[in-house]
Amino acid sequence: MTANSPNFGATGRRIGPDHEAGWWVARSHPAARIPRLGEWRSGRYDFVCPDTAALRSTMFLILLILSSAGMVLLYTLLAKLAARILSRTQISWKLAALFGVAVNIPSFVLVPGLVKAGIEFTAAIPIAMIFIDLALGAWIFHRRATNNAGQPAGWWLAAKLSALAQLMVVFVTVPLMMLRGHI
Repeated sequence: MTANSPNFGATGRRIGPDHEAGWWVARSHPAARIPRLGEWRSGRYDFVCPDTAALRSTMFLILLILSSAGMVLLYTLLAKLAARILSRTQISWKLAALFGVAVNIPSFVLVPGLVKAGIEFTAAIPIAMIFIDLALGAWIFHRRATNNAGQPAGWWLAAKLSALAQLMVVFVTVPLMMLRGHI
């Protein structure tokens, strides 16, 4: 780098710390320049970002985390609603959240693995995922959910609770996917 480059002052000393996606330049410094396309000003520093691919991957990661948290929240709320609909079953919010996290783990693990392995998505994969989630939900609820008498719900009532929660998730997500053009 030359002494008059944006990352160095006229004396040749560094102005600000290097950053992964770009560098910071003090606005009051003589080496500060007017930002070009892909650059912006914030506060007393100019943020110069020559690598927009890093920003795109960061935004993708943020959206992935938010959508994953949204799915966990959706499963949690619908499991609690399914327990209300099946008036013989009671679950706590903590158990509903455990269910929400647990049934999303196969999706978080298997789908990227299938994509990496090059296996083509057919209708069989989501149907298999639903059955995996049903079995996992029944396993979670069979000892932890309680019936009206305060005793564990058992396998049959736990399977019904898991199936109802899965059915409600399908009825919520499929129309949304159809609106977005994914189906």
